[in-house]
Amino acid sequence: TLRFQALNNLGYVFSALKEFPEAKTRLLQAQALTADGSPERALVLMNLAAMYSWSGEFAQAEEVGQEALRAVAALYGETSRTAAAARTNLAVTAMSRGELLKADRLLVQSTAALSQESGDEEAFVFAMRALALVAQKRGQHERAMELSRRALALEKKHLERILAFGSEAQRLAYRNQASPYDQLANLGDATLLADA
Repeated sequence: TLRFQALNNLGYVFSALKEFPEAKTRLLQAQALTADGSPERALVLMNLAAMYSWSGEFAQAEEVGQEALRAVAALYGETSRTAAAARTNLAVTAMSRGELLKADRLLVQSTAALSQESGDEEAFVFAMRALALVAQKRGQHERAMELSRRALALEKKHLERILAFGSEAQRLAYRNQASPYDQLANLGDATLLADA
């Protein structure tokens, strides 16, 4: 319904603005409008899990994230793009808690599923960059470098398409949200960073 969409979207926006009490209120109101097993319930659960993770409430993020993963896997399949996104959210929470092996396992599953899907390069690149960060934190420098190179190559291809076919507004919007340097700056490879 329109009310659900408005509440869910407001919750997500408040989360992005780091206004977590407002986000939680809106997302819980949206959840109350959904039925068990519905796509709407799965969507709001994913947004709630992300909000809890962003706010540092990692136990809640894990609990709701697992519920979201079960919901999307039941709706769309274990290897779906949506299930991969739910696993990526859980992996980011695990990484924030210092659970690097768990984060690695979840991100490997996510990237495997997303590599089979076409049309969602941004989610794949995000998961690859997160996996590179986990590898780096685990002291796997060569693996982190390889994953970073692959993510950067995909990001560059995506950028080329936007520059070739996107409107000026799309180009500016992409530039504002792109952050290819965050993880690369810590790898110590000046050539890779300069390329980014």
